[in-house]
Amino acid sequence: MSDLRSDITADEVCRALNLMHAFEAISVGWDVSAAAAVDETPHFLQSEYVAQTCRDLRMSDDVSRAIAQAAERITSDRHLVRLAWHAYWMAFEADPPRGPISQWPSLKGIVEAPGDLFYVVVSLGAYPKLRAAHARRRIPGKIVNLTLDRFVRAIETYHAKHGEYGLGVPSFNYLRLMFAGELYQVGRLQFHYNPFRGRLKVYRRSSDRATVALSEPGIVYRRDGELYLESRGDTSDGVWTSSWNETDESVTAHPIRPFGKGLPEPITLSKKEWECVLGPGDAVLQIHIPGGSPMDFAACGRSLEEAERFFGEYFPEHGFKAFACDSWLLDIQLEVMLPERSNLVRFLQEFYRFPTRGTTQSALRWIFGEPPEDLTKAPKDTTLRRKVIEHVLGGGGMVGGGGFVLLDGLDWGSKAYRCQDLGGVVAAG
Repeated sequence: MSDLRSDITADEVCRALNLMHAFEAISVGWDVSAAAAVDETPHFLQSEYVAQTCRDLRMSDDVSRAIAQAAERITSDRHLVRLAWHAYWMAFEADPPRGPISQWPSLKGIVEAPGDLFYVVVSLGAYPKLRAAHARRRIPGKIVNLTLDRFVRAIETYHAKHGEYGLGVPSFNYLRLMFAGELYQVGRLQFHYNPFRGRLKVYRRSSDRATVALSEPGIVYRRDGELYLESRGDTSDGVWTSSWNETDESVTAHPIRPFGKGLPEPITLSKKEWECVLGPGDAVLQIHIPGGSPMDFAACGRSLEEAERFFGEYFPEHGFKAFACDSWLLDIQLEVMLPERSNLVRFLQEFYRFPTRGTTQSALRWIFGEPPEDLTKAPKDTTLRRKVIEHVLGGGGMVGGGGFVLLDGLDWGSKAYRCQDLGGVVAAG
């Protein structure tokens, strides 16, 4: 099919579909996807394939019918076909980096149906590769079904919010990890393997396994130890910049307390006593907390324990060192807003927290589904929502946070990092 190969440019597609505002993101890799194009209608647009895949994923008749109609609509427009092939190729076939998929546009309101289902149809294209990967790894059926059910639930959640089935770009960008065979739901939580992205190194003392995180150099911190972020509206009063000095015998750097605050005074660790056990690029299991069910604290602990066994057995080559999480849920301010025994606070306190570039808008998007246009009219149906509204309207902001739990130090429920004795090196929290 020549249309898929070379005679339709990214510019032509974007102009035809009124997507010129997203041309820069869409055009990345366009020639590469053209060279890899097939000479027939892509498999994920063929009616028999769509119907069978929907059955395999145990989708309802209503969802299956809507997806089939969307695939048919895409097939009727050569510009949509070319865009769908390009999206599929960049998300599931291209070598990393896969391009700025997170910057791809929503087609809702731009393209008549199947605007909301475009990314659902594209996602289905990866299903054969996913099945093969599961078979090769001998992933248990229970894990496979639990994981894939989240894809179906995401489509239904979209319907509950918007009145039609679909999948937004953020969800597509995240769920493509599932179809790439990199993300699995194990118990209450989801996990995907990833290099550690925290801008810090973690050291452990050999005598008692006490743990301390040291900031990488050149990072600007606020007076309170959170990251300084001008775009967040942070004040520059009292900011300081981290430094690092390492020799064969020791490392001198700025510590980050277990509750996530960087300290302006550096400390020195002797390499005879302290060993680096985690750093940027090391393999970790990234935690995601899917919605739709209570965040039971005990269930989360069991999920981490089961995930350690699951990934150790089915992905032994990665050599994971820790669990990691980057989320609005790890905002230290939530400990003040919510009851001490709330599931969210207890979850937060199990991590060795570190500051990240979280923003109020990002937190509101997760808490309310999307940032409310008028926070005074936002729903106050939960304690969390009420407290966050009060905090933000009172002039406060949300900062989110990152955190890690070392695999060989997992002791869920003990608040191990908060309670450890660092022997005068740095206050534990």
